[in-house]
Amino acid sequence: MGGGYGYGYGGPSFGTIATFGVLDAIGDGMREGRQNAEIRNTRAELEQERMKAFELEQRLKMIEMQQMQQAGQRPMIIQQAPPAAVAQ
Repeated sequence: MGGGYGYGYGGPSFGTIATFGVLDAIGDGMREGRQNAEIRNTRAELEQERMKAFELEQRLKMIEMQQMQQAGQRPMIIQQAPPAAVAQ
């Protein structure tokens, strides 16, 4: 005869509780791995977007300088460093 609820007499055994703990730890590890991968992907996408914005800004400056030269004005040369890379 059992005590009901599938545990027999005296409630769940230590092995059953330990198994649930191990499964919980595995699930936590998998979730953390997915979150870390998502963070890495987001950082990489952000860096790509920063580089695209920098390149567009440089192109715009070049076009403005060309237009000023065509209009006979002396262009102002402004040097700007590329955006700093995101620390990972």
